[in-house]
Amino acid sequence: MSFLETRIGVLPAAFKLGSFQVDPSRREVAGKGRTVRISPRSLGVLLQLAKHPGQTVSHDDLIKQVWGEVVVGDEVLFKAISELRRIFGDTPSSGQVIKTIPKTGYQLQLKPRPHRPRARYRHVIAAAGTVALLFGLWFYFNLTGNAVNPEAKALLQKAQYLVDHGDQNSIPQAVEWLQQATGLEPDYAEAYGLMADIELHQLNDWKKARQSADTALRLNELTVSALLVRSQIALEREWDWSTSRQLLDRANQVEPKNPLALIGLAAWHASTGRHSEAIELARQAVALDPVNAILHGDLAFLYYLAGDVDSVLEAAESVLALKPGNQFALGMKLEALLYQRRISEARSLGNTLLKQHGVNESDLSALANTEDIAYRRHYLTILKRQFDPSRNQHQVLLAGISAQLTQTDEALTLLSEAVEHGTAYLPYLAVDPHFNMLRNNQRFNSLLREAGHPLVTHASHPHKNPDLKFK
Repeated sequence: MSFLETRIGVLPAAFKLGSFQVDPSRREVAGKGRTVRISPRSLGVLLQLAKHPGQTVSHDDLIKQVWGEVVVGDEVLFKAISELRRIFGDTPSSGQVIKTIPKTGYQLQLKPRPHRPRARYRHVIAAAGTVALLFGLWFYFNLTGNAVNPEAKALLQKAQYLVDHGDQNSIPQAVEWLQQATGLEPDYAEAYGLMADIELHQLNDWKKARQSADTALRLNELTVSALLVRSQIALEREWDWSTSRQLLDRANQVEPKNPLALIGLAAWHASTGRHSEAIELARQAVALDPVNAILHGDLAFLYYLAGDVDSVLEAAESVLALKPGNQFALGMKLEALLYQRRISEARSLGNTLLKQHGVNESDLSALANTEDIAYRRHYLTILKRQFDPSRNQHQVLLAGISAQLTQTDEALTLLSEAVEHGTAYLPYLAVDPHFNMLRNNQRFNSLLREAGHPLVTHASHPHKNPDLKFK
């Protein structure tokens, strides 16, 4: 998650600082009769300070959390602080909003307060049109969080911070804090929602994630984090397109400008072959959070499913600009270069990725001597040897490589095993260009039909995804 996502479960979509209103989703600060756009990095600095009002946040911590792996100097932080002070009418000498702690860092002097514009909620309620949602929205926006045990709330905030900014080693501590939070506040829906997110995305335990998400939704049916986890499980683990869509629609009704809700709906559309709708939703998500590398990566993946290689390359470059060395983006970039037959560029990138997979020097040397026309096939052959066909998470990947190498029987055997084990990738098999050559294969379509894929069960002929566009 990016730093702009820290508002989810920590700060509301919009919050107040003194007489100013800050809207992270719009990157706007309103006050004193005017509304000003704020740059993404400056907003990131503000959100970090807002998570610790009255406390000193060091220069190093601010740079690490906002700029991540990008190597920058203190001057970029000074520039962001100057922008914030200009927006809030503050000065270094007064320090009424942001106080400088010499040679150390900065303190936010104002305490963030929730901002809840009632007119917006009435609009959402009218659109929903049900008594249940009316009551639920009133509860969600007016009661949730107001009576929460302060210690439980602080534990949730600390856990959210570790999820957003820590690494895998931080997850056990985040889980422990959430368990303490729910011990203090047994009806704390947001804590169960974050627990579900951790269990699904960090611990890879979708069954536990489903239990936690269901608990959160029983406590508050409009807990967006739980709605999104539950919708992802419904689509990718239970292969229930209808339930997944209902949950996504509810999440987008509650928070219509939540980038994660939009990208979830985009993935749903992509799995059913509605690529134009998927890409438009993903673009909206990226526009709301333009410095979120994960969203740019999701957009690259959706372009790939749509067969638009030029746009895959563009989106992958956006990821790498934000997260240099990101392996997923490098893989998507290589995929695009190979399909565009830009082999000379692909060779260097391919060597980098194969080295990351531990490929030996003899294989790399043989690949270097391969003629351009055979490079892609040779590369895939070497890559294929790096994965274990007995591991469920590798089976779909290996099946895709086998399909591209026209090893149809092997690809279908791997897919059968993956489907039997409940692969999370099944919703996308019907639209993944790697499997285009299997579209008319009876066994391939039987696998999708048995799993209830709508593109097969609701059509009289197999779905044909657009071919990847060659230059």
